[in-house]
Amino acid sequence: MKKQLIWIFPLMFISGTAGWYLAGVDWQSESPEIKAGVLAVVNDGVITEDDFITQMKLRGGQSAGQYQDMKQKQVLLRFLINQKLLMNEALAQGIDQDPLVQKIYRQTVVDKFLETSLNKHLANIKVSSAEAKDYFEQNKKKYNRPARRRGAMIFKKFSSALSQEDKQALKDELLAVKNEAAGLPAHQTHFGDLARVHSDDRSTMYQGGVMGWLIENPNRAYKWPEEVTRAVFNLSENGDISDVIETEKGYFLVRLVAAENIQETHYEQIADGIKQKLLTDKQTAAKKAFLANIENNARIEINEALLMAIQPLNSAPKNNDKQPPAMPVQAGVQP
Repeated sequence: MKKQLIWIFPLMFISGTAGWYLAGVDWQSESPEIKAGVLAVVNDGVITEDDFITQMKLRGGQSAGQYQDMKQKQVLLRFLINQKLLMNEALAQGIDQDPLVQKIYRQTVVDKFLETSLNKHLANIKVSSAEAKDYFEQNKKKYNRPARRRGAMIFKKFSSALSQEDKQALKDELLAVKNEAAGLPAHQTHFGDLARVHSDDRSTMYQGGVMGWLIENPNRAYKWPEEVTRAVFNLSENGDISDVIETEKGYFLVRLVAAENIQETHYEQIADGIKQKLLTDKQTAAKKAFLANIENNARIEINEALLMAIQPLNSAPKNNDKQPPAMPVQAGVQP
């Protein structure tokens, strides 16, 4: 019995000593620690010297006087520590999986990819003066300033219920105005006060009936009836007055205030604009080719039936208004 006790006490001592020692050992040998190149430990992560220097560069470190004293460095380090702590909390809550966060992340990654893989290529695209001059010569007419006319009018409104006698009275009034306008001073090519007294068009009656410049272009539409705008271009000399024009809205009397013929544009006037246009065209073509190359090397399959079956998130537009489709931004990332 005594021999057993002799062995038990030493074993207890050894066991207790070992337990005390092992309890003080940090068994998480993989945990980060302050060592060469490590500036700070934040939970299971570190901020390295390289991380800190990168952030200095991003936050004005190249400017004179920045991060020269310890206080500035401490402020930046504290910011980076807080960022890591906040990021850890956000990740723990799954905020990185939020659709909006994912959208911003994807757009940022795509933008960076385009910057490194495409934008440098686009920056090397040039347009020579010879290219710009050749384009101008082939499209010279497009750059000429079209002929335009400035007209004035007097308008007498009538309705379909108006009798023929009353309509004739309005027409006679305009014929009398035409005779009176012919006696106005030669330098006055609008209707002057005659418009204020006789015209029913409130937008022009207080400015001598002047209706603004009209451009001779078949695709251009104006608020006045076509018969009226056509009459302005049919007049030859400034101050000429048309016959009384009958339209669905009423009677018009038109006068030519001023006329400008086609004005040719010289290459030197628009050389910079043409170069910019050609550069934009080249860059657009390069972008399309860049994306087409990526698509050609990818496997893309579309379930058209499923796409058609997806229901819109809002109601149909009212009054049959056509709504434009949502347009994607560069590289197919939705805004």
